[in-house]
Amino acid sequence: MQYLASLNKDEPFKKVFSDIDIAKAFLEDMLNVTIENIKELETDHKITNAASVVRFDFRCQILGQDVIIEMQNDYYEGLVKRFYLYHCLSTGLQLEVIKDKAEEHPVTGREYLIKRYVELKPVISIIWMAENNLGFKEDFIEFNTYPKALADFIMDDDIWIGKQEALLDVRNQLLNYLQKKAYNLDFHAQNRLIYVFQNNVVKNNRHKRYAKWFEFAQKTRKKDNKATDFQPFINNLIFSKMIQRLTTKWMEPAELRAMIGDEAYFAAKELAEKDKDQKKFGATQRAWHTEKAQLEQEKAQLEQEKKAEQEKAEQLLKFEKAKAKKEHVVLLKIEKEKAKKEHALLLKIEKEKAKIEKIALKEKLEKVLKEKQEQLLKAEKEKQEQLLKAEKEKQEQLLKAEK
Repeated sequence: MQYLASLNKDEPFKKVFSDIDIAKAFLEDMLNVTIENIKELETDHKITNAASVVRFDFRCQILGQDVIIEMQNDYYEGLVKRFYLYHCLSTGLQLEVIKDKAEEHPVTGREYLIKRYVELKPVISIIWMAENNLGFKEDFIEFNTYPKALADFIMDDDIWIGKQEALLDVRNQLLNYLQKKAYNLDFHAQNRLIYVFQNNVVKNNRHKRYAKWFEFAQKTRKKDNKATDFQPFINNLIFSKMIQRLTTKWMEPAELRAMIGDEAYFAAKELAEKDKDQKKFGATQRAWHTEKAQLEQEKAQLEQEKKAEQEKAEQLLKFEKAKAKKEHVVLLKIEKEKAKKEHALLLKIEKEKAKIEKIALKEKLEKVLKEKQEQLLKAEKEKQEQLLKAEKEKQEQLLKAEK
C-alpha cells in the first residue's frame, strides 16, 4: 500500500489545506508574499434555491483579498467557465458580511439601506492543475480583467505593420487605461485567475519558491510511494505536517477508502487478507526466531559484561600500579627533601655549636687572663707592701741608731 495518499485527490487535498498554517505557507510561496494574518472562510454555499451547493476546496482572506484554491486533475469541457463562476461567486459571497449603510433620501427624508459595494475585495483564484497543462509550457498562466483595448492592440495586424510612432501612441493610451486608479477602476486588474500546471513546474525545474509543493504532490501520485521518497521533506515543519496528514498507515478504513479511492482500497484490503494467513503461518517461526535472538542477545550481553569486567580489572590493576609508582616517587622525593633538610639543620647546629664553643673559649681565656692579672696585681701589691715595710724598718733602725 502506498505510504502517502495522493495530494492531487480532493479528500487528501482538503485534509491537508484544512491546516491553516499549511495553507498560509503555500500562499506565501505561490504568491511570493509575506502573510501576517490569514482568515479561513466558509467553503460550502447554496447560491440560489434552485442552484446546487457550491463547494470550494479552500477559501480564505489575506492581505485585503479573498483567495480560493481549487485542485483539478484533468481538463473537461466547462472547466474554465466553472472556475470563472467560482471566482465571481467568491466576490458575490462577500455581500454576506458587508453591512448595509443607512442613507437619508434627499427628497422624502426617509431612511433607506444601501449596499457598501466599495468594501468588496479583489479575488485571487488559484487553480492547481495536476495533469493537464491546457496547452501551455509555462509553470502557470494568469488572467486578469484588463481593458478590451489591450486585446485589440495586440490582435490588430494593421497597427503592427504600421509606423513606430503609431505603436507608441497606442501604447501610451493603454498605459493610461492600466494605470488609471480613479473611480476604483484598478479593481479589475487586482482580480486574478491563476492556472498552475504541476507537470510543467516539475519538468521546468526552475527552483522557484513554489516548486517544492508540486514536486511533493508529484511524488504522492505514485501508487507505490514509500517513506524514502519524502526524505528531502521531513526536516521541513510544514511538509512534515503534510506527511502526517497523508500517511495511510494510521487511517481508519472509511477514511482510507475516501483518501485513496475504491480500487486502491480493495487492492490493499485483498493484500492484507493474504498477509493475514502468512502472518499466522509465520507466527511460530517468528516466535522461535525471537526466542533464539533473545538467547543470542543474552549470551552476547553476558560476554560483553564479562569482557567489561575483565577490562575493568585490568584498568584497576593498571591504576594501582600507576598509583604505587606515583606514591613511591613521592616518598623518594619526601625522603630526599627530609634528608636535605636534616643535613642543613645539622650543619646549622654544628655551626651554632662551634660559635657557642668559640664564645665559651673566649670567655674562659678572658677569665684566666683576668685571674692571672689579679694574681700579678696582688703579688705586686704584696711586694710593694714588703718593700714599704722593709723601708720603714730600715728607717726605724736608722732613727734608733742616731738616737
